[in-house]
Amino acid sequence: MSIIDIHSHIIPGIDDGSQSPEMSLRMLSLACADGVSGIVATSHSGRDPLSAGMICDGILRGVSRLRRSAREKGLKIDIYPGMELFANDFLEDILIDGTFITINGSRFLLTEFDFFESREFIDRSLITILDSGLCPVIAHPERYAVSTPAALERWLDLGCVIQINAGSVTGMFGESAKEKSVLFLREGLVHVAASDAHSDKIRNTAIKEPAAAIKELCGAETARLLFESNPSALISNKRPRLS
Repeated sequence: MSIIDIHSHIIPGIDDGSQSPEMSLRMLSLACADGVSGIVATSHSGRDPLSAGMICDGILRGVSRLRRSAREKGLKIDIYPGMELFANDFLEDILIDGTFITINGSRFLLTEFDFFESREFIDRSLITILDSGLCPVIAHPERYAVSTPAALERWLDLGCVIQINAGSVTGMFGESAKEKSVLFLREGLVHVAASDAHSDKIRNTAIKEPAAAIKELCGAETARLLFESNPSALISNKRPRLS
């Protein structure tokens, strides 16, 4: 399986992810060792249009530098630009100003919410993004207090894409996230699983173990869809499908 990881924090010094170029290269090495052939650099966005714009510039420069460093180290991995947009009251301004980066320039925008955000705000924000012509990729809904199968079905009906953290299935993000991620997978409500890696230590880019757990839970065909086919579709600006 040739894995594409659509959610990672591998650009150094922008957010709470990688803290140095050396750490970024170690993260890429771990990813390569676990069969990752492509990774999207999705640093956290700023909370307002001005800071979001500066972070956009930093991500694009960082991707360019990291590609060059990876080549010099002989790491065979494609690195794509992206951003994890935090939806708040500035969302509409950020969309109007264009201070965001979609997954590899596609129409798919990785979007996260406060873990205790209201269902009403999430619904309203998703509709705002959709009305702008973009498609939200909802990051790690298993970590949100209001996420239920019914909520995910509503978001899917709107046209959103669902991304869980692969490590949630193995308990990396706590028991609640584990239970929800397993339930969402069993209900066929998930398009993509990704690392959401922030370092080369515990929360890293090594994805083989959670991928194996998901394969055991859902079968090889679904695992391939979540880790390979659907991520490949997203970076190619194509709609992913559910299992």
